[in-house]
Amino acid sequence: MAINTNINRRLGRIIKTRYPQLIREVGIAGPICQVGSLIGDPNATPDMIENFRNNFSTAEPFEFTGLDLNPGPNVDVIADLCEDSFERDNHALKGKFGFIICRSVLEQTKNPFVAARHINYMLKDGGHLYLSNPWVWGYHSYPDDYWRMSFSALGLLFPDMEWVRRWYEGTQAGIGIEPRNLEAERKLFQFSAVTSEAGQVLSDKAMPYLNIVAIGRKPL
Repeated sequence: MAINTNINRRLGRIIKTRYPQLIREVGIAGPICQVGSLIGDPNATPDMIENFRNNFSTAEPFEFTGLDLNPGPNVDVIADLCEDSFERDNHALKGKFGFIICRSVLEQTKNPFVAARHINYMLKDGGHLYLSNPWVWGYHSYPDDYWRMSFSALGLLFPDMEWVRRWYEGTQAGIGIEPRNLEAERKLFQFSAVTSEAGQVLSDKAMPYLNIVAIGRKPL
């Protein structure tokens, strides 16, 4: 889908969303935790993992912890965010992190409210949360696929979080659209014409694959 730049000027702006830039702009500090950190590439090497983690090296102190349900590349702590025993079993992580990355994870948790509570448990007062989740996306399982979320849902999952940035991302890495008005979403992403017979049967509107992305700050 071609981007209509005239619409974007009125309703939102195209932004670059690379981690080092966001860390500088928002004033993010470490230590850093990535939840759902497993790299599912059997050929992942230590150098590949180090290069990925270095995306966050400007957040001081630069200490990176990968947390996932399963062991594997980029995983330092094996834990289930949905387990009631998470806080008891991982007491050393309480309030440890200044920056937590949760990218495309909560849609695959059985209880995102419990997972969100435990993410908040690990976040320092004044720390930042980077969260992305599918808003419009195809089925994908790891270990299963349960939820789609809006920006409004983030307020329910993290009721005390102060959201300082929010934008949409598609399938092109590093590019997002920061809307001026969430009510204008359809005008930002609506196709000008339905191109398939299946689409004509199902709906007269279509949207691309979209993630919602936001950066929140936990109050002091």
